[in-house]
Amino acid sequence: MFNIHGVDREITVPAEVEMSEDHWIAKVHFTVPYAKWGMKNPSTLFLRVNDSVEIDLQASGEVVKPAVAISAQ
Repeated sequence: MFNIHGVDREITVPAEVEMSEDHWIAKVHFTVPYAKWGMKNPSTLFLRVNDSVEIDLQASGEVVKPAVAISAQ
């Protein structure tokens, strides 16, 4: 889910993911079309912008291995 201006949008985008033993990094790129998503194009008399904005997102985290449960016998 991607939330912009208080509106949730369900989007599916390809991600480039790098994994190692103890961490991961993901990179995502997608386009937000202003009018199609119900937003006003921010262009003004002196400022002109495209009909959409390109979003680049990078996320990272640690790989946590689950603890091994030991059963009592």
